[in-house]
Amino acid sequence: MLTNRDSQCRALADLGKVIASAFAFEMKQAYMDVVMKDRDAWNFHELAAKGADMIADWLADGAEEDKEETAAADFARAFLGAGVVNQVAAYPFESVYTSPTRLVMQDAYEAVRQLYHKYGFVKSEECDLHEDHIALEIQFLAHLSGRAAKLFEEGKEAEACDVLRLQKTFIETHIKNWVSRFCDDVRACPVSPFYKGWSYILEGFVFTLKGAIEDMLQECPS
Repeated sequence: MLTNRDSQCRALADLGKVIASAFAFEMKQAYMDVVMKDRDAWNFHELAAKGADMIADWLADGAEEDKEETAAADFARAFLGAGVVNQVAAYPFESVYTSPTRLVMQDAYEAVRQLYHKYGFVKSEECDLHEDHIALEIQFLAHLSGRAAKLFEEGKEAEACDVLRLQKTFIETHIKNWVSRFCDDVRACPVSPFYKGWSYILEGFVFTLKGAIEDMLQECPS
């Protein structure tokens, strides 16, 4: 039987995977519709609810535009810097926000790469993203939530609590130090409300995950 912490960790894992996918690849129209079908699912945090409203309103807008095509152009402009001249871009790599040179594959890249290897997180073969890409860092947290859920389900509370502590440390070390600035940059980009909405959902998820972990750790043996 699942305990509350089992189900909570599993729900956070599933949510993290969906949010990570929004930043990993250009979304197709069918996926946009499926993701936004259950509007209430995004009410877990006020920022996430705000972002979901932005996305839902934009998708429902009757303006004559190809939503999939617009989202693809926004993805390239915001995250790849395509066509950006003297405008804000939001490069989704921790290294860009934490290294003095604002270059990719710096200290953060190597640090998270080692953590992924140590804790059994392997990106898919077709994934060509750098390890400190926001999508992979959120996927790693989702991976750990799934691992904690399984351990709680098996009655291995001490081991599950160790995983929660690892998540807490990862958020403090590799998420809090840049994700809010990244989300601010997404919202400053000259793009449609689609990815701006996802930036609010991402930020709301980070706050929610951090709070949930801290609450669950209060029940853990010291």
